[in-house]
Amino acid sequence: MLRSAGIWAGLAALVTSGQSLADDGFLARFDGRFKGGGTIQRDVDRTPRKVTCTLTGKPSGPDSLTISGQCRAAVIVTRPVSAQIRYDPASGSYSGTYAASATGPARLTNGRLQGSTLSFDVTYAKPIYGDRSARMTIGNAGDGTLSMTVTDQIDGRSVQTSAITLAR
Repeated sequence: MLRSAGIWAGLAALVTSGQSLADDGFLARFDGRFKGGGTIQRDVDRTPRKVTCTLTGKPSGPDSLTISGQCRAAVIVTRPVSAQIRYDPASGSYSGTYAASATGPARLTNGRLQGSTLSFDVTYAKPIYGDRSARMTIGNAGDGTLSMTVTDQIDGRSVQTSAITLAR
C-alpha cells in the first residue's frame, strides 16, 4: 500500500492555504486543477516511490474548501483523494479531514500559515512508522507552484516521507 496518509493530507492542504476563502486574491492560487508529482515512502518500504497526481480544488463554503482527484504510483496503482479543509477566522487556524489513506481518515490540526508556508499536525487513524503522528509543511511562493513535504519520526530520527510539487 502506498504511504498514502501523509501525501493525501498534504495534497488536501495544498489547495487550502490562505487567510480565509473570503480573501479572493490569495485563494485564487488554489482554486482549480493542479498536476504534478514527486515521491512518497510507503510504511512497508524504506525506498521512496514516484507518484503523479491530479487534483481539483473548489470552495465549499465561506471558510472551507473541498478537493478531489487521484494520485498514481507505477502504472496500475491509483488512489482517489478527497479532503475537507476549514479555516477558523476567530483563531486563525486550519483543520480538516481527508479520505484516501489505507489506514482510514486522518485529522489535520493546528494548521498555521506563516508567510507562504502552511504547517499541520497530522494524526493518522492507525499507526504508521510506529505512531499516529507526522508533521506537514506546504509552501506556495505565489507563482502557481505548490510544494508539500511530510516528515515522520522513524527509528528516532526525522525522515521526509513525502515530497510533492504541483502546478496549474
